[in-house]
Amino acid sequence: MLDPEGDCVLSEELVRVMDMFIVGGIVDKERRVKGETARLYRLLRLNVPRCRIELRGSIIGVPDRINKVIEIILMTLFETGSIEEAIIRAMSKRDRVNRLFYEFQRAAYRLRREGSTELVIPRSMISRINWVNAGDKELELVIRKSHVRVIDDEELNKYLSLGIAKPGPLTSKYVK
Repeated sequence: MLDPEGDCVLSEELVRVMDMFIVGGIVDKERRVKGETARLYRLLRLNVPRCRIELRGSIIGVPDRINKVIEIILMTLFETGSIEEAIIRAMSKRDRVNRLFYEFQRAAYRLRREGSTELVIPRSMISRINWVNAGDKELELVIRKSHVRVIDDEELNKYLSLGIAKPGPLTSKYVK
């Protein structure tokens, strides 16, 4: 059973060996009803694994529309062999923007000045953060919405040497 709150992560191996999938996650006009799939699981007394589809450790940006979930399964089986690649190919603009927002917020350095903290990312890091292949307009939207300021590497190095910039929780994933 596919459930965004499932206790296991769907893998390529599971996709290959399963004979059928139950697509959970009750969605009404793009409003997810939290916990509803687990309730149905208990109500129907199912005895199958409840797996979520993750992209690099998170469900953020993973398409949740039923047709997209089925597309991910079929693409994994018959085209890509990779859940990650299938997810990225199935992502809508909104999914990519949501995922990039998540990545930017966690990858950004924390710049502490004048009693406040500003999020900054060196220009050279953007291409490594954009592994979902977002277009320029999507990147501009994410930068604007995430309130992350893009700076030159030299400026970041100056802040780091002064001790006023600290890495974010995921900065190390994107540093050369």
